[in-house]
Amino acid sequence: MSDETVKLVANAYAAFSRGDNDAALSYYDRDVEFSQPADEPGGGTYHGIDGVVEAFRNWLAPWDEYRVDLEEITDRGEHVLARTRHHMHGKASGIEVEKVIFQLWTVRHGRIVRVRMYYDEAQALAAVEATD
Repeated sequence: MSDETVKLVANAYAAFSRGDNDAALSYYDRDVEFSQPADEPGGGTYHGIDGVVEAFRNWLAPWDEYRVDLEEITDRGEHVLARTRHHMHGKASGIEVEKVIFQLWTVRHGRIVRVRMYYDEAQALAAVEATD
């Protein structure tokens, strides 16, 4: 299951990167829980596919360019920990931003059921330990 879980998450990233949002969303469970850091645009927890769409809309709103590079992906049983590098260009400010975000994915029965984002790898690993 773990190789399949890692591949599923990698496929979701690949679909998002190529702009195929329908394909990216097809990997999510209809009752998915999606959490972003509270201090980010649209930060908070969203539920369901519509919630994921809303979260992305809010997250991407301040940027006219946004790219995510998947740097490392690690199997953690029913979880996958991804180290990602986000490249953004502000709409209003024109500022370039680069940020590392750790995304913890939970996959059950071949569907993404939870996604949580962390700025600190130790916090993401602690979250894995807390759920095991």
